[in-house]
Amino acid sequence: MTKKNTKVETPDMPELVIDALTVTGDVRDAILDRIRNLKKPYEQCSEEEQGDIIYGATAIATNLVREVVKIVAAAGRKCIVGDLEQVTIKDGYKAVITLSKSSEYRHELADSQGKAVLVVVADMEEFVGEKAPAKPTPDQRVLVDFNNDQDAA
Repeated sequence: MTKKNTKVETPDMPELVIDALTVTGDVRDAILDRIRNLKKPYEQCSEEEQGDIIYGATAIATNLVREVVKIVAAAGRKCIVGDLEQVTIKDGYKAVITLSKSSEYRHELADSQGKAVLVVVADMEEFVGEKAPAKPTPDQRVLVDFNNDQDAA
């Protein structure tokens, strides 16, 4: 597999670089960087601070999963992410794909006009789900009434 670096930006985090050959370490490093930047232990954070930590962790995970899916789907090939705007079916299929003006391989794509290109259909969104949302610990914990006989079982 060819070495492929992908840059990932997340809120409040420096740009992350994902390499196809070191994905596990890159994911670990992104998580550790977030943990190292905590001002205090998670348990000592307010509910709002924990919510911010959860938001940051979710943003990192989402961006990393999208990039990993892109790397795996590309299998070492040059990969451009775009939105499929239209498909016309007549004597063949004609597809209109909209790309970002800053796409990494935009010039190579333009140079490939009239040549065969490989289109990989990879829906990155199907991999960014979760079993359940992460929730911060409420600032006001529920008090248990030890004198109420109904609570005793």
